[in-house]
Amino acid sequence: MGSAGAEHTADEAGGEAVFSSDGLPSLLTPLPPPVINSAANTNGDNADAVIEESSTPVDVFESFHAHADAVGWSGLSKSTIDNDSASSVEDPRRALFRLRAEVDRLESAFAVEGQTQHPTSDANDQYQLQQLKSRLGNMLGADASADVTLEKLLRGRQEDLSRVIAKDVQNFQKGDLSEDMDKLNIDAVGDDKSKIKDGKIVYELYSSSLGQQQQNQSPRAATLEERLRKLETILGSTTTTTTDAASTSLLERLNDAERLTKEMNMKEVDKLAAKAKVVRSDLEAAARARQKLASSSSSSRVNDEDARTLTALHTHLVELEGISTYLPALTVRLTELASLHSNAAEFGERLNICEEAVNRSEKLLDSVETSLKKMEEGWKGNMEVVESNVNRLDEMLKGSL
Repeated sequence: MGSAGAEHTADEAGGEAVFSSDGLPSLLTPLPPPVINSAANTNGDNADAVIEESSTPVDVFESFHAHADAVGWSGLSKSTIDNDSASSVEDPRRALFRLRAEVDRLESAFAVEGQTQHPTSDANDQYQLQQLKSRLGNMLGADASADVTLEKLLRGRQEDLSRVIAKDVQNFQKGDLSEDMDKLNIDAVGDDKSKIKDGKIVYELYSSSLGQQQQNQSPRAATLEERLRKLETILGSTTTTTTDAASTSLLERLNDAERLTKEMNMKEVDKLAAKAKVVRSDLEAAARARQKLASSSSSSRVNDEDARTLTALHTHLVELEGISTYLPALTVRLTELASLHSNAAEFGERLNICEEAVNRSEKLLDSVETSLKKMEEGWKGNMEVVESNVNRLDEMLKGSL
C-alpha cells in the first residue's frame, strides 16, 4: 500500500516524488510556474493574457487617483511589510528594507545584552553585524538613510507617477502630442491625417524584464563602486578622500570625463600632436646618432699583442684578488723603491764626477804650491839684493861724510 501510494503521488507530481526517512508518505513536488514571455504572447495562444480596455485618459487617471486615495499608503507600514507574504516574488528593495529592520533589531538586542552581566554575543558577532549593515547601506545607495522608509519611498514614487499621468493627460487634451506618438499615428494611418482618431495612453504598472534587470544590477553596481574605492585606496589614490570623489559614482565620473573630452579644442590638440611629433623625430635622430657612435667605437679592432696584454692583465688581476685591499700601499712603496733604484743607478756616474773634481783640485793645488815656492824663492833673492843695496848705500853715506 505504501509503494502504491508513493507511485500515485509520483504520477501526480509529474514522475517525481520526495521521500522522507521516517516512514511518512512522500510529499508532492510543486510544478514550476510557466515562464511568461512578452514576445511570445504577441503571436501565440496566450495573447489574451494582456487585457486592454479602451478608456479615456481622464477616467484612467481618476480611477487610479481614487484607488490611491481609498487604499492609501498606510497599509505599507513596518508591520505589514514584515508580515506580507502573499506575493511569492518579493521586491528586492522591500527585502533590503526588511533586512535593514532586522539588523536594527539585532543591534538594539546586542546593546541590551551588553548592559547585562552575562552577554551571549561577542565582538565577532557585532563585527559581522556592522559588516552586514554596511553592505545593506551600499546596496540601498541614496536610500540608506535612517529617515528613508519604504512607505516614504513608495509615496514619492506614487506622487511622481501621478504628476506624469496628469502631464500626459493635459498634453493629450490639448492635442500637443510628442514626436514619438505623432510618428506612431502617422505610421499607423499613413499620410492621410484625417483618419487619425482619438488615441489612448497605456501605462504599464508592472515591472518589465529590463527594469527587473536594472534593479538586480543596482546592488552589483554599488558593490563594484565599493570595490573600486578600496582598490583606489590600496593603490594610494588621494581622490577618494575628498567629499566630491566619495559622493560621486563611477558612472558620474565617466560622464565628467566624457564631457571634458567633448569640450577639448581640436586645434590645441593638433598643436600638441605636432609638438609631440617634432619631439619624437628629435628623439629618433638622437637614437640613430648614438647607435652610429656605438657601432663606430665597436668597429675598431685590437691586435694580438694588445689582446695578450689584456689577457695577462686580467690574469694578474684574478691572482691579486685576495690582496686587492693592500694594492694602494704597495703602489706607494713601489713608487718610492723605483725612485731609489733610479738614484742608485746614477750614483756611479756621480762618484766618477766627484773623483774627477778631486783630481782637478789636487792638480790645482800642486800648481799653486809650485807657484808659491817660486814666489818664495823670488822674494828671498829680492831680499838679498835689497840688503846688498842697502849695505852699499850705508857705505856710500859713511864715505861721503
